[in-house]
Amino acid sequence: MNTIPNPDSWADVITIVIVTLIVAGPTWIAARTQQKIREVHQTVAVVKEQVVSTATASPLRSDVDEMRTALSSLRDEVRGGFSSLRADLAEERSARRDGDVQLREEVERVERRAGDDHLRDDIHRMRDETR
Repeated sequence: MNTIPNPDSWADVITIVIVTLIVAGPTWIAARTQQKIREVHQTVAVVKEQVVSTATASPLRSDVDEMRTALSSLRDEVRGGFSSLRADLAEERSARRDGDVQLREEVERVERRAGDDHLRDDIHRMRDETR
């Protein structure tokens, strides 16, 4: 059986100190690391409490997902509104073009009739003069 060394010289004292450091060092490091882990755990618990919405008692992630879904549906509604507005404008432009074409045709008809009426008047006048 090994007995605790009896330090008879300074070499024995140094050996005992070195062995003590070899054994106590990792133990002290493990204890310090465990303390740091507890501190991190407490911080995470505080952060976790902050992430949960106190108004709805639901996780912040689900609240953000709900807001994203609502925003997406709103965006789709706005796009649909712009799409229908574009269609209405295209329909109005088409109706305006058709109206312009009809007006132009009507003006041309009136001009032709006016030209024909003047020609008729001239023919009637020439007939009357020849008689």
